[in-house]
Amino acid sequence: MEQKSAERCSFSEDSRLSRRQIRAIPFFVFARNIEEGARNSKIGRNTFTRWMKNEAFRQEFRRVRDEIMREAIGRLQLSLHRAVDVMADLLDAEEKSIRLRAAQGIIENFFKIKETNEFEERLEKIETVLFERKGSAL
Repeated sequence: MEQKSAERCSFSEDSRLSRRQIRAIPFFVFARNIEEGARNSKIGRNTFTRWMKNEAFRQEFRRVRDEIMREAIGRLQLSLHRAVDVMADLLDAEEKSIRLRAAQGIIENFFKIKETNEFEERLEKIETVLFERKGSAL
């Protein structure tokens, strides 16, 4: 587990969790699998599995995981502008194959984003209709 990442995690002062549980959470959040988390945290796999059955532990685990994910997404968003600039600069490269790959990458990513946005809009409309139907059924 990356030490810097673990230091950035903020934990709630949930009195329902032991210090051992709170200290173990980042090891499992950053691990590729339960075995790695267990090994790095020195917590048994069965112990972690038992803890995950506890609602308070599960909530804190998810909260920390979500916080880390939001931070990672934020960092990616900051780098996105630079990455797009690099691709755009490659459109002016001397080598034809580099220009072609840059153009293809830009076009492919544009259509992926467009498709995702259209999908999200359709999903929001469906959710709105379902919510309205559920509300009228009450």
